[in-house]
Amino acid sequence: MAVIGLAEVTHHHQRCTYAILMMGVSIYRRSAVITLPAG
Repeated sequence: MAVIGLAEVTHHHQRCTYAILMMGVSIYRRSAVITLPAG
């Protein structure tokens, strides 16, 4: 049931989920860019 509920939330809030996903990707890219030269 948790998976079904999650699917419903994702469907109804697809834009918010996409925005959060893109935000996470941008943060990941920033951290990767910062750590890559140092590493």
